[in-house]
Parts: sequence; C-alpha cells; structure tokens
Amino acid sequence: VSWGVPWARGIVQKSTSFHLANGAGQSMPVQSWSLAYWPDGSVKWTGLAAVVEPASGDTFTVTPGAASEPATPLKVTQTPQAIEVNTGAIVCSIGRSGSGLLRSIKMGSSEIARNGRLAVQLEDRSQLDSTRTLRFEDFTSDIKKVTVEQNGPVRGVIRIDGIHKAEKGTREWLPFTIRLYFYAGLPDIRLVHTIIFDGDEHKDFIRALG
Repeated sequence: VSWGVPWARGIVQKSTSFHLANGAGQSMPVQSWSLAYWPDGSVKWTGLAAVVEPASGDTFTVTPGAASEPATPLKVTQTPQAIEVNTGAIVCSIGRSGSGLLRSIKMGSSEIARNGRLAVQLEDRSQLDSTRTLRFEDFTSDIKKVTVEQNGPVRGVIRIDGIHKAEKGTREWLPFTIRLYFYAGLPDIRLVHTIIFDGDEHKDFIRALG
C-alpha cells in the first residue's frame, strides 16, 4: 500500500526518515519520499509505502525515526540492455529498447511470462464515405526511454516512455508512458498505462488497445 501524510510547516526536514509501527508497537518496513515543501524548505507532504500483512492489525502510526527494512528488500539492477527488478517473489526484466517492455518474468527457476508489449490497431475511415472501405493497421510499442524512479527497499517504480510503431511501414503515433510498481516480497505488478492521442480525429480511430 502507498499513501501520503501532510506535515505542519517547520516540523519535518528533507533528510528526515520515518518509522512505521502497528497498534501493538511492532516496527514495520516502510519507504518514504518527499512530495511537497513549505516555503522555508521543510517537508509539507510525504509519500510512504509498506507491505502490510492482514495480521498486522488496522491501526498504524508514522513518526520521524529510523525506518525498518523488509526481510527481503526489493532490488533493482541496471545494465545497458535491461533493468531487473527482484521483489523476492518474482524477477522481472524490463527492456531499454525495442518492443518488449517486460522481457521476462521469473518465479523461482520458472519463466512465467515473456515479451510483454503494447499493441494498437488503427482503423482508418478516410475512404469509408467514398468507397465504403475500412483500412486496418497494426502497431506495437517502441521504447524510447526507461527511468528508475524508485529502487526500494519496499517499493520500486520503473517508468517507460515510448511510441507505437507500425509493424508494416514507418508511421509512429500514440506516445505512451508506462509505470510499473513493484513491492518487496510480492509477485504482483501494478501497471499504469497513459497514452497521448496525436492522430487525426476525423480518420484515425483506435480499434484495439492493450
């Protein structure tokens, strides 16, 4: 889970770390980052992330102090070809170029997914009135830039920027941003997919997007 906490002016400084405890006073792993500042430079809003087990209770307290790390911290490893995220439950390889955003996902020694990419089908209606013809064209993701926005120990965030490129031809359209969210110890990947429509609204229609 990720959430935010506001602070009064002058209470929290930029270098402050945070401690998370449940209602029984047990320390819990937490990761924090600053989101906004007061004019005097003190922190106005802090983002936090934690992996909370059901048995941890339903009351929690955040205070300035030393943060606890998870038993198996999330790790991000970068190479010129790919970024690898190891949550302890899965290992995910993210491409820096080409069409494959998720090159592979491994759970233990088994590869459970490969070559995850974006796909768009364009429906061209420019000749519909004159010849009653529809034209379809397939596009796939083309990665332009990959950025590690957070690298653990509790949460990892990878941003992928690119554009959809025609499988046959040279046209590019629909710039996209993908954010992948990973949490320590969990096999889940949260994906937020944003596109910018930069086509001709009179003839370029998105028939399929996924």
